[in-house]
Amino acid sequence: MSVLMKKYLTVADRITKLIDSGVLKSRDKIPSIREMSVQMNLSMMTILNGYRLLEEQGIIASHPQSGYYVRPENMRFSHSAISNFIESDTKIKILTDHVKISPETEKLLEDSMREDIIPLGIGFPYSDEKINEELSLHLSRRIRENPGKNNRYNFGRGNNALREIFSRKMIESFCETSSDEIIITSGATPGLLSALLAVTKTGDSVAVESPGYHGFFGLIAKLGLKALEIQTNSVSGFDVETFEKTVKKKKISAVILSPNFSNPTGAKMSDPAKERLACISAQYGIPVIEDDSYGDLFFASKPRAVKSYNPDNTIYVSSLSKSIAPGYKTGWVAGGIYQKDIHKILNTAYSVPSAFIQSGLASFMSKSFYSHSMKKLRRIYRENISAYQAFFSEHIPECEVSNPEGGFFLWIKAPEKTDSRNTAYLAVKNGFTIAPGIIFSARSNFANYFRLNSACLFSEKTEKALKIFAELIRK
Repeated sequence: MSVLMKKYLTVADRITKLIDSGVLKSRDKIPSIREMSVQMNLSMMTILNGYRLLEEQGIIASHPQSGYYVRPENMRFSHSAISNFIESDTKIKILTDHVKISPETEKLLEDSMREDIIPLGIGFPYSDEKINEELSLHLSRRIRENPGKNNRYNFGRGNNALREIFSRKMIESFCETSSDEIIITSGATPGLLSALLAVTKTGDSVAVESPGYHGFFGLIAKLGLKALEIQTNSVSGFDVETFEKTVKKKKISAVILSPNFSNPTGAKMSDPAKERLACISAQYGIPVIEDDSYGDLFFASKPRAVKSYNPDNTIYVSSLSKSIAPGYKTGWVAGGIYQKDIHKILNTAYSVPSAFIQSGLASFMSKSFYSHSMKKLRRIYRENISAYQAFFSEHIPECEVSNPEGGFFLWIKAPEKTDSRNTAYLAVKNGFTIAPGIIFSARSNFANYFRLNSACLFSEKTEKALKIFAELIRK
């Protein structure tokens, strides 16, 4: 463990001990980042990282413009202590060691935020100025209409009009879901976390696609769960046959996946595969947690959801963060038979987006401009993916590049000798980021793979960056 990592954990350990000893009690405000920086003689960034770890563990909560507070014990979502989070089952190399804790990876993430960096490695969606302007008009109108309601915490199931819109969106995915089942969340992550909390306990095993979204592995680690990686094909997605063989041998408490345009591969499961997954999970009593955050970004036709085949046993989670409103952290969950438990968890541990954001989004999405905007985004992503594919075919033929039917990620297989971690590090040195494949597996598989974000428009700058990338993998 590096010195930086030790400092990072020391902060978390100190606050944890203050809570365990009773010095800091439920709902107490903890020392500010600046105060703790002075007390421990550590940088404010190190203190912040320690606080973020505690927040992710559900031990403390941040209140905007106020500070950090101790969560009541009955509102903490963590299944395990800090020590257990760090010293996890050695048979499964917890991904958060790479994504959250590794100083090298933290440096990569920090560098990705620099204005001079070309963000080919971060999952930011395309930001359209006209969409942003139109959405801002709807939001500002709602602020003016209800000035007294805009600075409050919001709980409950969320704005009725917005829930109706999300219900109609799910019907487009062949899910007969009423607005009564829908709970609005602050992005997809609270929905995914509450789903896992509702159906698992410490030490349980969760089936997850591999390669899969690194956030899945992070949540699994935080809750003291074990990841059972199920092979995922870059075209056909989650391997249902392997999943069926696995459930016959091992006890699995849940399966979590993105069946439509998966992160990082962009794969889409076929309808028969989705139906088979729904049948197997129902047969063995295994809840399906379905993240459909990319489902609207289709190039041909709107894909079906797994939930359409088994509404009761499937927890459906989605978000607007990958389409029209990445900065407003608005998503929703439809929990089937687990809805009451999920609602209880969300209502005690999270507030929903501000009232003006919800009503503004509902107003924006009810207009024809919204549907036209989505068509425009899908066209941009399709054209941009084609441009990147053409570049690789001409200039880096030694790499295999995926051909997704939607979303904005390309999954790249480089020559076997390629070290994705080192290449990603060198990429930053050369002014761009690209996501190393190892972060999409709890066991650090896919060492010669990369995820490329094609939402970053193909240009002379990106072309120059990719030529450097070619040089790096050829060394």
